[in-house]
Amino acid sequence: MKKTKTYLYIWRLFCVLLASVIIALLWKDTTLVFILLLILSILINIKSGKLHILFFITVAIVATLIESLTNSTGAWTYANQNILNFPIWLPLYWGMGGVAVKDVYLFITEQSKHFK
Repeated sequence: MKKTKTYLYIWRLFCVLLASVIIALLWKDTTLVFILLLILSILINIKSGKLHILFFITVAIVATLIESLTNSTGAWTYANQNILNFPIWLPLYWGMGGVAVKDVYLFITEQSKHFK
């Protein structure tokens, strides 16, 4: 695996971890969290191809809709709900998380080839 790919995977994972910290510290300011996560989402996808961006958008939409449906059962609630029972920044967070999970999978798959 090329080092640049490894660095890209690490960068994306770092962005997701940074997003988690932002949410944990600034959750009361939904607008600020949204803007910061939007910036991180752009940084994660800035040099990505169409398929990668489509994956990000698909995960963001599908995961958020499923969470909204689950949330509507009363299992949990968000303190700051903007749309459909969730904060406006949630789709961005799901999209980044989906990309990070995909990257971890690709990294492990690639590394496992060296052990065969």
